[in-house]
Amino acid sequence: MYLAIVTLVPGAATPRQPIDEQVLVDVLWTRVTPTDRIEHISTAVSADVIELGFYVHAENRREADRAARSIGDRACGTVPVLREWRPAPGARDQ
Repeated sequence: MYLAIVTLVPGAATPRQPIDEQVLVDVLWTRVTPTDRIEHISTAVSADVIELGFYVHAENRREADRAARSIGDRACGTVPVLREWRPAPGARDQ
């Protein structure tokens, strides 16, 4: 099992509305599929960044990072409060 972190950053016009961390966890679970192999989700929210932590059953770090990034992308595309947020580019995105 691996801990994969997805950092979300706001777009230029993103309104800074409060986001409840537990509600966000609950909403993220609605975007998870069985093939994602997620065991646990955690979040940390501030005005300038949202950290999504996913414990992933995966064969390797790259597979875990891809699963987490996929959920982050899905959430940003479908969860209204996250629509203006985007996963930050990172070293594990290759």
